[in-house]
Amino acid sequence: MTGREHLRSIQYRRIEVLALEDAVLEIQTRLTRISPVLSDMPHATGNTDKMTDGISRLIELKDKLNRKIDESSYYELMVMEMISKLKDPIHRTILYRLYILCEPLQEVADKIHYTYNYTCTLHGYALNEIDNVEAEITS
Repeated sequence: MTGREHLRSIQYRRIEVLALEDAVLEIQTRLTRISPVLSDMPHATGNTDKMTDGISRLIELKDKLNRKIDESSYYELMVMEMISKLKDPIHRTILYRLYILCEPLQEVADKIHYTYNYTCTLHGYALNEIDNVEAEITS
């Protein structure tokens, strides 16, 4: 896997975590809507089955979410270490702000006081440098 692929993978992992968080929230919302109706009439126990199934699904999703968050955090730390091995501090700054802090490229350009076009050029150089760092690590 190249350095560029590692950087891209961070974004995919974040999207996956956000999707799981949304699923957990949706199930929690549905479970709070399921409430027993108090009545002296006999009725079936369908709600308790739904509640039990929902709770077990929620527990499974929360476990999966926690695993994904742990994996994503570990992966981010690994990529941050790769970024820290870059020789040029501007390249480190660009990659860190783009991929770790998820700032738009225009905002990164403003913060490092370069034009947008020149920042795009520097971003390309930084990607080449991180590919070289990854190649050194794996060899």
